[in-house]
Amino acid sequence: MGYDYSVQGTVKVTPPIPFPALLPLTQGPDLPIFCLAPSVDDPDAAGPWSDLVGVWALIPEDVPLDQAQPVTVSALAVSHVSKSGAIREPLARFVRLCLAAGHEVVSEL
Repeated sequence: MGYDYSVQGTVKVTPPIPFPALLPLTQGPDLPIFCLAPSVDDPDAAGPWSDLVGVWALIPEDVPLDQAQPVTVSALAVSHVSKSGAIREPLARFVRLCLAAGHEVVSEL
């Protein structure tokens, strides 16, 4: 017997943060591996561990036409349900990187 832990919603970043500042979240080794996707419902957002750790999608503000300009991320969208309470640490990793880069975060989780 156990409890299900669930979190769904969005954490907004103001102003949008350049994607390279969040790159450590997409490379591991810590789970979950975050992805750049337009929503948690996007088929590309579900990674190989998503059945265990949920979907953690970095939502792009826009994709610049000039490829020399970085993609900016305006939010983190989360859809996570599991038997593990390990939801806090991935959120904390995201918030720490945003705050270290001088950005504000607002939660709608």
